[in-house]
Amino acid sequence: MMSTRSAWDREAALLALSEKHLTDGRRRIDEQRRRITMLRQGGCDVGLAEDLLAALECTQQEWQSHHDLIAAHLAAIEAAERTDRSDT
Repeated sequence: MMSTRSAWDREAALLALSEKHLTDGRRRIDEQRRRITMLRQGGCDVGLAEDLLAALECTQQEWQSHHDLIAAHLAAIEAAERTDRSDT
């Protein structure tokens, strides 16, 4: 059985990775919005670029949901760890 500490370490690492994904995703979304603006100013069709932006935003929402689940699990592990310490 996995110890509470190793479970916490694993979840903390996953949370850090999730935060990196969220940061990277925000950067990609911002870049895509800038591209759309430039394309639109150049008189180009932005339909496909907007479709990609929608997909990036959808992915970002999924990453945020996953991040929230990891954070909740980490909080539950911390609560269990506090309970274990208070029981001893």
